[in-house]
Amino acid sequence: MNTRHRTPSPLPSSRAGQRRMYIGKELVDETASYDYGPRDFRSAGLYWEAPDIKAGDYPNTAPYVMCAANPIRNSDPTGMDISVKNSQGELLFVFPYKEDYTIDLPVDIPSDPAKIGIGIEYAITGSTSGGTKMEGSGIAGVVVFLGGKDAGYVYSYAGGEIGGGIEGSVGVGISVNKSIFVTYQSKGDKTDHNQFSGKYVSVGGSFKAIFGKSSLSVSKGLQEKGTDAVWTTVALSEGCEAFLGLKSPISPSISICRGKTAFLPGQDVGKPKNFAQKTYSWGKLIQLCLRK
Repeated sequence: MNTRHRTPSPLPSSRAGQRRMYIGKELVDETASYDYGPRDFRSAGLYWEAPDIKAGDYPNTAPYVMCAANPIRNSDPTGMDISVKNSQGELLFVFPYKEDYTIDLPVDIPSDPAKIGIGIEYAITGSTSGGTKMEGSGIAGVVVFLGGKDAGYVYSYAGGEIGGGIEGSVGVGISVNKSIFVTYQSKGDKTDHNQFSGKYVSVGGSFKAIFGKSSLSVSKGLQEKGTDAVWTTVALSEGCEAFLGLKSPISPSISICRGKTAFLPGQDVGKPKNFAQKTYSWGKLIQLCLRK
């Protein structure tokens, strides 16, 4: 299919006395181009005679385009800086600015160590499956926050969860799983370690072999009244399972669960701990690490 485009032509000499034409830019008769200062624009061919002298500030934009290839929203009145406006014509900001080449990871882990923790968790899970599945778990674990008043103290917690999903097996089973996890405060300006416990939603995927199970899960706390802090946990787990039924040598599984955990009494979350308390708490972590 042939498509015909109409392009502006150089203005006739009868209008040569009118110097400023197209969007207020001066017409250069000798070249039939518009003077944008640092470079000229050829209206007949719809191209620039030279690349943008600030092309280095826009590495993701071709050097011969105008207004970052969006002349409807952006403007370049001086040929030097791109002005970005909203739908009402109000100026929002002016380029150029240096590109930020940092990579956005799927999880945005904060730089404040007080908002980061590591830990170990054990779960005993009972499940029934037949294409779809239902499962429930009892949970116990420990977490160590890397900064703040609680830094270095090993906190114990317990709880449970229930949920369902899809699994490539038919039968019932019970499994014991050990998880290593990283947790971080994904929402809220003020650090709040108490909100690591509480209600949460978890999404995970796993592969079951004949007698083993490996899984990766991401859990996110449910925001509670009186705080804006939300903690997200990424866990890698492995375990063993007793299963009665039919399943393939490797049975994939996807599940969504809701649960609730709570710190064990007497731990005074958020209060400073002395050396003796921290040393005693690390004994609990060492015992968990030695368990298989």
